[in-house]
Amino acid sequence: MVIYYRFSSDSTVNTFLQTESSVYHIEPDDHIRGNILFSDKCSLKTTDGIVTTTIVGDALKCDYVEGVGTEARFSAILGFRQISKTQVVVADYDFYCLRMIDRSTLKTSPYLGSCYDITSNIKYPRNIISNCRQPTMLFVSDRYSLYHLNTSTSPPRIHETFSVSGGYMTQDSLTGDLYIAEGSHVTKLVYSTKQMLYIAGSQTGFKDGGFSSTEFYSLREIAYTGSYQLFVADWGNHRLRLLDMNLNITSSICSGIEGSQNGNLTSCALRQPRSLLAVNNTLYIGEYLGIRLIEGELKITFK
Repeated sequence: MVIYYRFSSDSTVNTFLQTESSVYHIEPDDHIRGNILFSDKCSLKTTDGIVTTTIVGDALKCDYVEGVGTEARFSAILGFRQISKTQVVVADYDFYCLRMIDRSTLKTSPYLGSCYDITSNIKYPRNIISNCRQPTMLFVSDRYSLYHLNTSTSPPRIHETFSVSGGYMTQDSLTGDLYIAEGSHVTKLVYSTKQMLYIAGSQTGFKDGGFSSTEFYSLREIAYTGSYQLFVADWGNHRLRLLDMNLNITSSICSGIEGSQNGNLTSCALRQPRSLLAVNNTLYIGEYLGIRLIEGELKITFK
């Protein structure tokens, strides 16, 4: 089956920022309006695309140190979530815990789990998103499970645990349903019934087409842009994958050749894409050594 897809004529992939290492997660910065907040491996940074400031940590010096500003150390900040304008909860992957960053003081502190303790109830935390239905609740995934976390208590309390392999999540704000990218599959957790449903993916590899035969290779972050369309970072295939849930068809952005070439959505080359942020008509793509962006209409049309 041949699949044709179309973006607006001016849609291209361009470089937004060069970084020191892998960009694991990106969010609009709630503390500095107009900036984006991102994790550059073992550090948390903010940028307007011109000036970049390290808030805590050091991208290339990874360890476990509670400290202030650039004296603090992390193993790898795979995910984070701003729970207020001055508080950021981060997933410190190799140290089995969530940690808090206070942006007013730049101090770090343990938040949930036993940091640097293999017996911690959190195992390799990956991803954190807010529950759009309950603002004080977070969804947190680790290598083995998915947690529903209540942040209104001190200390925070795990409200529910789902025995599913923890992946990368996005939420449909209308239904509350979670879409989860993990390995070579995309699934959906139905919010009302807590039922897990298969969406797409068959085995490790690369193949576009119908959902049941689609192949992914080590999926990372996923973004729901409305109209039953998902974007997911396919790390191992160096592509973005697009899932149209109206037509049950998957297609791709970029060539699949590992590299830094900008250009149209067919010839561009990505390098281990990991993170996604869809804001208005811009899609930010975090990858190894940089952040790219696509501007213009993001909806895909199949025929």
